[in-house]
Amino acid sequence: MGSYQDYRFRAPNILLLRENFEHSIWGPLGFVFMADQGKVALTRGDIGFSHLKHSFATGITIRAGGLPAVSLMYAWGGTEGQHTMFNLNTSLLGGSSRPSLY
Repeated sequence: MGSYQDYRFRAPNILLLRENFEHSIWGPLGFVFMADQGKVALTRGDIGFSHLKHSFATGITIRAGGLPAVSLMYAWGGTEGQHTMFNLNTSLLGGSSRPSLY
């Protein structure tokens, strides 16, 4: 969840709901908005839709091939402050989860 510290939510049982909206504005530039809600618990019976923690993020994207390749986002909404996030799609660097065919 964007506005919380990394690895903040750890437990054997987790519920995460993520909504993501990304739209092209002009040429390769785009706009993105995300909302996260989640909860962790030690037992499965404690997981439910009440008292979910939440976080929101918005930012800009640079698109390549019709998909967002680079994004810069600002996250807020949680009780632990705000964060700025930068993401670069590794396929631009030649990295891939597929093995090489050569």
